[in-house]
Amino acid sequence: MAGDEAVAPEAPMFEAVATRGDVRCTARVVDLGPRGRIATGLPFLDHMLDQLTAHAQLGVSVGIEANGTPLEPEKHYSAVLSGSRASDELERDITELAGQALGSALRPLLGGGQDSLPVRFLAPLDEGLSEVVLRPHAGEPSLLYAQAPFGKHPAAGRTRVGQLRLSLLSGFWAALARGLGASLAVVKLRGDNAHHIVESSFKAFARAVRACLDARGALKRPREEELDALRRASHQRNTKETKIAMEVDLGGTGGASQVSTGLHT
Repeated sequence: MAGDEAVAPEAPMFEAVATRGDVRCTARVVDLGPRGRIATGLPFLDHMLDQLTAHAQLGVSVGIEANGTPLEPEKHYSAVLSGSRASDELERDITELAGQALGSALRPLLGGGQDSLPVRFLAPLDEGLSEVVLRPHAGEPSLLYAQAPFGKHPAAGRTRVGQLRLSLLSGFWAALARGLGASLAVVKLRGDNAHHIVESSFKAFARAVRACLDARGALKRPREEELDALRRASHQRNTKETKIAMEVDLGGTGGASQVSTGLHT
């Protein structure tokens, strides 16, 4: 998928494609891979899928093409497409195809058809708390989804976060369970804020995926030079007045730790 960072040849990589009419979704997962490119045309959904990067330690890429046009990260599809289709239909296709392709890409990573014991994970986000129970390759896929109402304001809960219709999430999780061939439960335990409720569920799912991988010993220990690369990062931001550059090296050279922020406290 264009725009992805280079991945070492040894890294397990799994890719899946799902299509419906003129909408096509390609998903790729890379064990311990670098951050991928996520562009579904629904920026809040992009943010939710990126939880697999932070909490499952996977490189995840999910890209949507509609009418042959690739959508852009963090941009709503209406900014890229001419709007030839009804938005409700397109948004449903995007969310369900993203779930189906992502689940299908995760399936071989999580055991290649071998049944496994269920994994349960609870994840908070501020006041929100969600529970996910995941059993990959459980035979007949199934979904228990119970997150509504999404918050307390308004009294009936919110219907959208950003530009994502929250009613579409049940279709996303159902398609993901089918692609993964899994028994999946996604349940809200508490939450007053719709954003926190939704994000805690994606976080819990990502942690459940990581727990499944750890339980079956899916990861091969990276080579030392690969670990060194993962331990280093840098970022730079420029404004009209300032230039800020940050470098982090968690590997070090075996000597004393050095921290310098330029801030005197």
